[in-house]
Amino acid sequence: MLSRILRILTFRTDTRDYECLDHRYLALGLGLTWVVGVGRYWDNPRAEDLQRWGVGSVAYVFALSALLWLVGVGIKPVRWSYRNVLTFVTLTAPPGLLYAIPVERALSPDEARAVNLAFLAVVAG
Repeated sequence: MLSRILRILTFRTDTRDYECLDHRYLALGLGLTWVVGVGRYWDNPRAEDLQRWGVGSVAYVFALSALLWLVGVGIKPVRWSYRNVLTFVTLTAPPGLLYAIPVERALSPDEARAVNLAFLAVVAG
């Protein structure tokens, strides 16, 4: 599973990789999305409970997947399903774990901002 996820994250997949994305990958992807959501706000004293519990991140992947699915329906790709899109989207969560690293506790505010910006660039990339 890990090697397939790494291929997805590095854009080195083939048709077989997408065909193998079953309920196990969806469960793992939702779990990773939840952990990233919790990690994103764990040290933010102003975060609301739902943010601290990672609910927003999980809700976001369902909404984003719905939008992507709707856009794709018009071009009718092979094996296009909401579950496949949702699974794929959730499996892009692992780089977001960088947000859980508490650099603010180890670095000065200016250094922490620079490191967080670098983390953002990696996640966005």
